[in-house]
Amino acid sequence: MQTYDVGQVIYIVSSRKMQVMPIVIAEEVIRKTLSGQAVTYLVKRDETSKTYDLADMQGNIYETISDVKEALVANATQAIFRICEEAQKKSNIFAIANDAKTETHQREDKASFTAPTDSELKQFVLDDGTRVHVNLQDI
Repeated sequence: MQTYDVGQVIYIVSSRKMQVMPIVIAEEVIRKTLSGQAVTYLVKRDETSKTYDLADMQGNIYETISDVKEALVANATQAIFRICEEAQKKSNIFAIANDAKTETHQREDKASFTAPTDSELKQFVLDDGTRVHVNLQDI
């Protein structure tokens, strides 16, 4: 367990309540028993005299506000990445449908092309001796 000094301000980040709670270490209780030594920290959340056992507090404990900010930004970034990855996975359905549609159009385009027959092609000889084949339907 982490050790703290009496009077030290620490921060608890509660994901359940979506808040950052500053607390102060009010007491350090050391118990020596036959099974060993146990340290308990009692904390205050406000100006009242009521104390709480730190072990019973729900959330992650940070010693500085900059550590809190770093943790919150990291959690938000991870959440954003997860949201975007899910959206990307869902969009793949549309990409598959779009690929199938494009493939169908390509097949239709290929099927619509027909080669001219010999009767449609006419052969001419130009003045310089060059032979050309012309599809009269294209004219």
